[in-house]
Amino acid sequence: MDKLTPVHIGLMGHIDHGKTAVARALSEKVSTAGLDKHPQAQQRGITIDLGFTMFILDHFLVTLVDAPGHADLIRSVVAGANIIDSAILVVAADEGPKLQTGEHLVILRSMEIDSLVIAITKTDLVNQEQISKVESRMKRIVHDAGFQKVAFVHVSAHRGTGINNLRKSLLRIVIPRDRLREGDVLMPIDHAFPIKGHGTVVTGTILRGQLKTDELVEIVPLGQKGKVRSIQTFSQSRSAASAGDRVGINLPEIDHTQISRGDYLCAPGSISKSDKMYIHVKTNPLYKAKITKRMILNAAIGMPMVNARIIPY
Repeated sequence: MDKLTPVHIGLMGHIDHGKTAVARALSEKVSTAGLDKHPQAQQRGITIDLGFTMFILDHFLVTLVDAPGHADLIRSVVAGANIIDSAILVVAADEGPKLQTGEHLVILRSMEIDSLVIAITKTDLVNQEQISKVESRMKRIVHDAGFQKVAFVHVSAHRGTGINNLRKSLLRIVIPRDRLREGDVLMPIDHAFPIKGHGTVVTGTILRGQLKTDELVEIVPLGQKGKVRSIQTFSQSRSAASAGDRVGINLPEIDHTQISRGDYLCAPGSISKSDKMYIHVKTNPLYKAKITKRMILNAAIGMPMVNARIIPY
């Protein structure tokens, strides 16, 4: 795995449009919350958390980030969009684009993702005329949204058709982000849980720097420090990891119940806390509301989302 280039591909789309079925068809190994096994997910029949699965595509080690499609889980979608390089947007052939289809496109463009594959799913349920109609509508939508590199694939996960074409299309459009392998390590945490006999494990994607076993790290804003006992990528142990790698990190000295999604694992003392930030605001063309002075908005800062007031200067 060390010789493969890591890439993260978001799996987006409206609820019940077939994201998890596509993830299951593509993936070789399931990671944290992969193919969502949360009891509420099983009860509601929907993905309620970020799911992570893996497959190898040519010289890429692909982490597939399966984001929820339900309206009340949009924060998890934003959290997932912060770590991806490209995306697959699923659109069901029998329904066409829906509300969350548009919301997910807005999020992707806000994260400066401009390449994606549109997977028109459930093609076994409709005729070719309906498939062509949905594709034509989506071509207009993604053009208006400003996406530069888009491929279309017709998929039936139920019949297993179109999956190879989906892989080939991903290979054509995927462009890994530039990775900051120098500097202090920085990783937003998406899950924290205990493993019997090992203690706390945190998972996430390293955004900057390198990490080695036995290295001292800090969890911010928690403020607790601990040594890295072990590092794994999809169940394979490794002595070190760097920017772009998705990893599980064993931190036996830190209580997992004190760690929240969006906390950062970092080099001790490398992050300072503040309640004020200078930012440059760029309005998404799909956002039609007016931005006013002292307006309160939800601000996504990495994985967490907080209330923020805009004060122009």
